[in-house]
Amino acid sequence: MVTGKEAGRRERVARWVCAALCVVVWTLCASSVQARQVVRVGLFEDQPQIFVDENGRPQGLFIDVIEHIAQQEDWQIRYVYGTWAELMARLRQRTIDILPAMYYSEDRDSEFVFSAESLLIDWGQIYVSRHSDLRTVLDLEGKRLGVVKGNVFTEPFLSMLRQFEVTCDVVRYDEHGNLFRDVERGDVDAIVVGRYAGFLKGRKRKLKAIPFIFHPTNIHYAALRGGGEPYIAAIDRYLGDMKANPDSVYHASLRKWFGYADEWRLPAWVVPSAIAAAGVLVLLFVLNVVLKRQVSLKTRELSDANRELERSNRQLRASRDEIRRLIVYQQARLEEDRRHVAREIHDELGQDLTVIKIRLAFLEKALDEPRVDLEEKVGFLQAMTDRAIDSVRSIARNLRPGHLDDLGLEAALLWHARDFAERTGIAVDMQGHADDAGLTREQKTGVYRIFQESLTNVARHARAGGVRVRLGRAGDDVHLSVLDDGAGIDAAALARTDAYGLMGMRERALAIGGTIDIRAHEHGGTLVDLHVPAAGTKDGE
Repeated sequence: MVTGKEAGRRERVARWVCAALCVVVWTLCASSVQARQVVRVGLFEDQPQIFVDENGRPQGLFIDVIEHIAQQEDWQIRYVYGTWAELMARLRQRTIDILPAMYYSEDRDSEFVFSAESLLIDWGQIYVSRHSDLRTVLDLEGKRLGVVKGNVFTEPFLSMLRQFEVTCDVVRYDEHGNLFRDVERGDVDAIVVGRYAGFLKGRKRKLKAIPFIFHPTNIHYAALRGGGEPYIAAIDRYLGDMKANPDSVYHASLRKWFGYADEWRLPAWVVPSAIAAAGVLVLLFVLNVVLKRQVSLKTRELSDANRELERSNRQLRASRDEIRRLIVYQQARLEEDRRHVAREIHDELGQDLTVIKIRLAFLEKALDEPRVDLEEKVGFLQAMTDRAIDSVRSIARNLRPGHLDDLGLEAALLWHARDFAERTGIAVDMQGHADDAGLTREQKTGVYRIFQESLTNVARHARAGGVRVRLGRAGDDVHLSVLDDGAGIDAAALARTDAYGLMGMRERALAIGGTIDIRAHEHGGTLVDLHVPAAGTKDGE
């Protein structure tokens, strides 16, 4: 029989045991709550896969699945909202742990770890407004095309356009929302999106899809390599079983958001299109065999024709070289003849006219009686003689400037520049110094004739008010540049086959071993730039 004291003692022990058990249970519960892991999950707008509803709650297939896994793993999910580009940056910066609904690509696989199981498969499609007359990808030529920055379908489609040589104006958006709005109201002509986004939002805005699909891609959960692997491993522990169980949260969410189970169906037009494509491939194969044979025959014919053409080209080049040597020879002979004629005119005819002028002066002084009529006749003869002497000198200078032989190249160029300025009224600013040591007679003559032709072109065509001439030595080369301030020569004039003056300047520069550049100057006018290397001896005159 238990006494009252013993009963009291037992009651106190029972109370202490209960209190101790309560403390233990409370401690376990508190430690369990404190041990819940916070997992940061990216949240963006890509309905119905992932989005925020009008009440601000995360929704979609990827949300339903990750929240179920979080319950099993005792995760505390903290959603981080942003655009796709912002969330990709956050994932790289490790300010979020998991990014749902990431489309797989080989480039991304090197940076991110993907769940072993995909939740969906998507492909790219082109959507246009219901009133659009665009029917094929080729119709995008010259149109405005809307794409999403960083979207997995954007770059493959733009690469495809480049292969088709289709050029269009690409407008890039941060998210899908404005993309669908702008194509509906005509700000862009077409948009590139995945089939899920296009099906849901395109149907709502009464858009239509061009019958063309490309770049099928699996959609996964993803995390950053080098730290995100445990999160993906936890997801993989559940996702395979969820997809295999038709009563799982995964299948329930598919039915809720997409209206069907996970078996996706190809559009009705894909199968007949595939059959037609196979027929086209067979036809192309047959045509390819036939064309290969024809190409082989034509190749042999072209090879024979090319050999004949090469032989003709060699003959033509040889003929051109012979003609060029002949031209050089003729120019040398012509300059020698001019030199001889100029000397004869200057020495013989010029002297005779000078004697006549002197004799007329003596005759005028010898008249004993003033004879007005005779004085006028003598004066007239003297004036005519002066003009004849000036003409003789001018002809002699044009045939062969005496300064070139007597004083050298620099003096001859300076004399011609002054004479040009006096005759035309076009100012010539000539600066620089270059002795003609090492230049042959032919080279000095060539430089002078090119300078002469350059100023002639200025007077005839440039409509210039002034010319800047620079003469100098660059190493062993004589450098001459002539720049006018006129209208400037255009490409068409440089390419004309009947521009004999320019052609003659180029041929003359080539004949004396020099190089010449004739072009419109960037600040206006025409520039003639000549370089002539010294031949090594003076000229052997």
